[in-house]
Amino acid sequence: MYYTAIGRSKLLTYSGSHTHDEWEVVLNSEGEGVAEIGEGTVRFGVGTVCCIPPNTPHKKRAEGGFRDLYIHFPIMGIPETGGVLCFEDEDHHVEQLMGMIHALYHKKTGNYREITEHLALALERTVVERLGALPTDPRVSHLADLAVENFNDPDFSIADEIAAGGYCTDHLRRL
Repeated sequence: MYYTAIGRSKLLTYSGSHTHDEWEVVLNSEGEGVAEIGEGTVRFGVGTVCCIPPNTPHKKRAEGGFRDLYIHFPIMGIPETGGVLCFEDEDHHVEQLMGMIHALYHKKTGNYREITEHLALALERTVVERLGALPTDPRVSHLADLAVENFNDPDFSIADEIAAGGYCTDHLRRL
């Protein structure tokens, strides 16, 4: 599975320092304030996306309150540099993908698991590209392109593509 948790926070003014065992991609959807991630600090506003490596302490504060959309990934194609990994979602692509993943996952209708898996892969690829850490392995790029091109096709399965190519799923995720 490409993700393990998907959610939307309630309106908060402060989130205490905490960590996760996995990568967390956070989209600030309301409010502005300051986030402390590891040893770094970043000002956030609507559309700020932060990618928090596993076991990195982080917290946020906003006097007027803030809301987030978040998704947890066991593995991402981003080097764990220890620095703050944030960018502005100016074209709203991250917002659109995260919104679709959240809505489909929580409605749980039809083929939601497979569709959200494909969307999560597209989200990961979008985030990695924005951070300038796009994987160069051609197998990974090929599979990511297939997932993006076919996410509306209910018969498409990334697992089937991986198996047909004779690839090891864990090895591809690490790449």
